[in-house]
Amino acid sequence: MFVGKRKIWMIMITKRNLANHEFTGMNVFVESGSMHDRMTHRGKILLETKNSFVIGQREKIKIFPKSSIRSLRVEVEDGVCFIKGSTLLGNAEDRVFK
Repeated sequence: MFVGKRKIWMIMITKRNLANHEFTGMNVFVESGSMHDRMTHRGKILLETKNSFVIGQREKIKIFPKSSIRSLRVEVEDGVCFIKGSTLLGNAEDRVFK
């Protein structure tokens, strides 16, 4: 893709490279809590920190520790991906090297 005289690289987010990308701005479905106290939430990730996601739901904002997320459902270009929150611990830029 060219803009003026510059070439801009647009990388498509797929199932294979999802863990290497930042999640800010993505619509997600979160399942958290224990087996007996399971909660589900849907929203957009507003901010990703080292150990948590800040998710906006209509007029509410909730903070979810990554370690408490049992399943994070993300829709990408080539389908749907389910990720365990503990695999996403750490900064987004550091996940590339894992």
